[in-house]
Order: sequence, then structure tokens, then C-alpha cells
Amino acid sequence: MVDFRLRRRLGLNRHDSASLSRTVYAAPKAGGNMVRRAMRTAAIVDEIIRDVLLVSSFGFWAVLLGFFPVLAYHGFIGN
Repeated sequence: MVDFRLRRRLGLNRHDSASLSRTVYAAPKAGGNMVRRAMRTAAIVDEIIRDVLLVSSFGFWAVLLGFFPVLAYHGFIGN
């Protein structure tokens, strides 16, 4: 999912991404706008962090709902 969003933000289609070279990620030419490039990179990192937090929150709730009945059972039994 992240790869698709990255390709979309860079303006690449699925055929271009197979032949990415270093020039795509190279520093911009003289006079280029560094702020826009930095904001794009920060947005991608922010999106990756948000995706990881979303997946981990689902995992946390799955573990909590899976172990809570077991812990309650052991609490009632007294072992």
C-alpha cells in the first residue's frame, strides 16, 4: 500500500517504478525548491508511521480481546 502511494506521489505509473534509477532520488538541480521536496518526504514518513500505528492498534486489541477471557478464567478458578 505504501509503495502505491509513493509511486503516485512521485508521479510514476507501475511500469516506471520497475526502472527507477538514482536520478529519481538525486538532489534537485540548482535553484530547485528544497522545501517542497522535504515536505513530500516528511509526508511520506508521516504516512508510514500512521500506517504502522493503525496496524499495531488492531494487533493490540486482538491480543487484548484474546487474552482477557483466559485471564478472567484463571482469575475465577484461582490458579
